[in-house]
Amino acid sequence: LDPAYKPEKSDNFDFTVQRQFGPKMQLEVGYMGRRIKNVFQELNLDAVPYMTTLNGQTFAQAYGELWRQLNNGVAPASVTVQPFFEAALSKPGGTYCAAPNTSCTMAVATNQGANILASLASTVWQSLNNANSWVLGRTMISAPLFGGPTSCVTNCAGQSTTLNMTTALGYSNYNALFVTMRMRDYHGLSGITNLTWGRSLGTAELAQYNSSNTVLDPWNISGNYGPQNFDIKLIFNSGLTYQPQSFFGLWDFRNKKGIVGHLVKGWTIAPFFTFQSGPGNSVVYSSGEQSFGSNTAPGGDGVTAVNAVLNAPFTGGTAAHYGVVGSNGVGTNNVGQLNMFTDPAAVYAGFRRCILGVDTSCGGYYGLRSPMIWNTDLTLAKDFKFGERIGIRASVQFTNVFNHFAPGGPALNLDQADRFGRITGQAITQRQTEFLHGVESFVSVISQAPRANHPWRLFLFAQPEQIIQPHVKCWHAQSDCGVELQEELVMMKSRLVTGSRINVLVPTWLGNVLPFCRRLVTSEEITDTFARLRALPNRVVRVKHALDQRATSKFLMLAFARRRTRYNPHGGRA
Repeated sequence: LDPAYKPEKSDNFDFTVQRQFGPKMQLEVGYMGRRIKNVFQELNLDAVPYMTTLNGQTFAQAYGELWRQLNNGVAPASVTVQPFFEAALSKPGGTYCAAPNTSCTMAVATNQGANILASLASTVWQSLNNANSWVLGRTMISAPLFGGPTSCVTNCAGQSTTLNMTTALGYSNYNALFVTMRMRDYHGLSGITNLTWGRSLGTAELAQYNSSNTVLDPWNISGNYGPQNFDIKLIFNSGLTYQPQSFFGLWDFRNKKGIVGHLVKGWTIAPFFTFQSGPGNSVVYSSGEQSFGSNTAPGGDGVTAVNAVLNAPFTGGTAAHYGVVGSNGVGTNNVGQLNMFTDPAAVYAGFRRCILGVDTSCGGYYGLRSPMIWNTDLTLAKDFKFGERIGIRASVQFTNVFNHFAPGGPALNLDQADRFGRITGQAITQRQTEFLHGVESFVSVISQAPRANHPWRLFLFAQPEQIIQPHVKCWHAQSDCGVELQEELVMMKSRLVTGSRINVLVPTWLGNVLPFCRRLVTSEEITDTFARLRALPNRVVRVKHALDQRATSKFLMLAFARRRTRYNPHGGRA
């Protein structure tokens, strides 16, 4: 554990502007941002000190220059001399650079050329460290322990093959712009639509249970900076609820009774549409994940987010293509012939491994995007009311109602060329249908309309997600509180008993009793309000419960009477 380890710190910012369009529509535009510091990050302390300088040249510079020449087909005997190698392998009595080599650089190219081309920087450094011509001594924890028995001078094991340290050096940020449109009971249509454009960038941090996953370059944490594994650029979703009140304005359903009323009323159509830009993806490789010497060989831990480098203009896209058979051994192992690229071989040729001394950053989880994803779910429901006490709801819910195929992410591993770009999975499941039905029982507090001398009042409180918001159907309101609660009822209309004869009066004095007329309240405040109402003189308070299965929330129904005699719910006076 890093002695300087600090708890994670997060700074949040947001700014929104809202505009109301009449009583039923609201537009909100805003920005939200988050800056996170001291993020959990693991480092491999047994990493190559590639900044080590000899003869005015670092190991990274010498390694990168040698890779360029070998990658361009230059023979080991013809590579140019690199000052670092000449100085690092010049120990008197050493034989590493002996004939037939004409220079120490040629010896390195001959003995380690394959490892250099495979981007095995740690393996190369450790091999040179074991050579009897090495002048720098032990430079890594896994390097041999010199000074032991004669049989252990050059090949004995080091102190450890890997040594990780948990630090708080990671950092990340999130920035997003969003637009939200809300609509309430506009000709029976209610809903919310949201569009979010954002980016999540950081040092490719992982949750703490992903232990032993170290950063790409422990000497340069910012080399890991890039898109996070949950970065989605664009997200759009729209949820609507439509309860028809008429037939295109020509035939009003609300006044229909009898069999016709049961058939045309009580319908609910609720689609939910989602769209998002493709999730992140990147070209990777299984071997050679030692680009900056962070993965100690042998037996080191895997580093996070080692991406291949684009070495030519990108010719691919982000859409799925059918009938792709592949060529030159690239993308040919694909029975379904579904590929993200029309020419997998051309895209494959444009990528290479990340190379020390050539590249400065190969981090960040993603460099490409998978195909976009869209989906539509749908709920159809029909309510049947039998008086004021019993209600039956039949509904059918469709997941992926159009049975739309959304291709998943492609295979993008340079070490599996025959599968490159192929798509074998899907981002969402096929259509699923669920049929539901339920019987609802409503407790009728009053069986007849209130008389002038017995003014009963009924209040309904919805409780979604532990937050209680008042919804009141007002007969006539005598306070501003009642007017506001009347607007809140718009979203609750369908949940009230159809044709109920119960009327509600909101008296002025209630505004002094209910402290939550203009805001959301907690259950503790509701409990306290009940206690205060019960303490009022000459008032009887009864609490009834009913379960609304459609809203999956509990309603607390509070009835109270302003009269001097006790009320008998079975009729008469007590």
